[in-house]
Amino acid sequence: MVEKKEQVDKETKRANLTFLQLIFPAFLLVLLPSEINGSIFYGLIVKILLFGYQYFITQQFVNSVYN
Repeated sequence: MVEKKEQVDKETKRANLTFLQLIFPAFLLVLLPSEINGSIFYGLIVKILLFGYQYFITQQFVNSVYN
């Protein structure tokens, strides 16, 4: 039996990649514990860095769509 390979257009690929880039940091923020190696400081630093990354990705997305 021969399977027909479906072609995915460029916009759908871009939309899926953008969704993954936007949701992945939020998913990591939810999963990270508050304490890393017994210290709240390390967990807080990692969460702040992930938030900064997510802000940067979201800003790039908004600029690419609305500019």
